Amino acid sequence: GTTLTGVDKEFVYQVAFAGGASKKFTVKVFEYPKLERSDAEIEYPAYTGLEKQKIENTRRVTAVEESKIQLQLELNKPVEYAALVSPDETLELKTDEKKAVALLEEYTLTRNRKFKLVLRDADGRTNKVPSRFVFVSLNNREPEVKFLFPRGDQKVSALEEIQFEIQAYDDFGLDHVGFSYRLAGQDSVETVLATNVPARKKLKLTKMLALEDIDAQPDNLITYYLWAEDTGPNGKKRRRESDMFFAEVRRFDETWAEVENEGQQDQQQQQQGQGQQGGAPQLAELLKEITFAGWKLRRQEYESENNETEP
Repeated sequence: GTTLTGVDKEFVYQVAFAGGASKKFTVKVFEYPKLERSDAEIEYPAYTGLEKQKIENTRRVTAVEESKIQLQLELNKPVEYAALVSPDETLELKTDEKKAVALLEEYTLTRNRKFKLVLRDADGRTNKVPSRFVFVSLNNREPEVKFLFPRGDQKVSALEEIQFEIQAYDDFGLDHVGFSYRLAGQDSVETVLATNVPARKKLKLTKMLALEDIDAQPDNLITYYLWAEDTGPNGKKRRRESDMFFAEVRRFDETWAEVENEGQQDQQQQQQGQGQQGGAPQLAELLKEITFAGWKLRRQEYESENNETEP
């Protein structure tokens, strides 16, 4: 007897002995289909401004949502069937009976996905160890805009000039950054502070609001907030707004007095400025609550509309 430790090609053999020989036998070899190499090409959404990217010999692709992914697979042999399979999705690949390749022509990335590669040759043999592919979807983050200074509600003079420090940021750039204010009983005033802000840049801005120029009067209530616009994953313009803040215009002749007896509620209320007795503070707070509730409802409706995607 004899042993062959390795067979890498077909051959014919027979057993020879004194006075004769056996008939001839044929040994054939085959390979299971398997992946040799995979190259990926990513086409990013137009709003990102990014050019096509090719990643060589990879099984993991990371891109922003709505990107188009193409895979070029090199195999050890031609196959009649190839697919990327997950528990809830099967992506059939284009194959060539004469070439050892398989192609995922275009796949739109919408969420994180994990697939295993299934191959089958003309003889029905499948790959022994399925290669695994991972697609990672990066969210198109909402614009970020906020006040650096001052923070919170303000109490101001009718002659005051409020100096705001502002920061804005977006992962794929901002179309517009703006500031809006509204004097109670009047229409809202909107000002564009910057346009075409580059991606991944923390933009710092300043804005001055001169209360004398807008004819603010004592006891007036001013609301103000920031907003920024970018392009959402559905390709539509998307606006996001900061929190809303209030500026109360105080009286010029406001005075304060020390309370001698803390137990007397009436004396505590006398700390309010001259002319502010009565319901002015309560009315201001009520006006704040009504204004903020209406603004919050309007913002929710706007965001709901802009989050709708094309079918």
